[in-house]
Amino acid sequence: MANELSVLGSITLPGKGRSARYLRVFARDILGPAHPRLDDIGLCLTEKFTNATLHTASGQGGWVTVRVRGVHGLVRTEVTDDGADGRRPRSRPPEPDAFCERGRGLLLLSALADRWGFDEAGARTVVWAEFLAPAHRSPAHRRDLGGG
Repeated sequence: MANELSVLGSITLPGKGRSARYLRVFARDILGPAHPRLDDIGLCLTEKFTNATLHTASGQGGWVTVRVRGVHGLVRTEVTDDGADGRRPRSRPPEPDAFCERGRGLLLLSALADRWGFDEAGARTVVWAEFLAPAHRSPAHRRDLGGG
């Protein structure tokens, strides 16, 4: 099928917060430093990765797999965790007076990605986000398919 997404790259990292720093380099190496959505993609990858390490078994000695796929001006990122006892991602409003910045990852994802959502893969969850190149973007393409 001509519009099927091709795998551009995949990496599996230990579910440790410090592993997230590799993802921006990984995205740049795959997409090139001049990609028009590179900053958005890199930030969303690190947010999804961090959520996987904080809220799933990946952060308890497990692993996180990151895959980047694309076709014709569309980049799709996928972050697969090791499972969270059936819990799935859900957005919640951040506490406005909280000193920490927790609870903002999925809000950032909603703001920066053209579409996002998640798929269940047994006990694991694949959180995905799609980014259209500027020439392919229109208001009709922007939909939040978030998990909650």
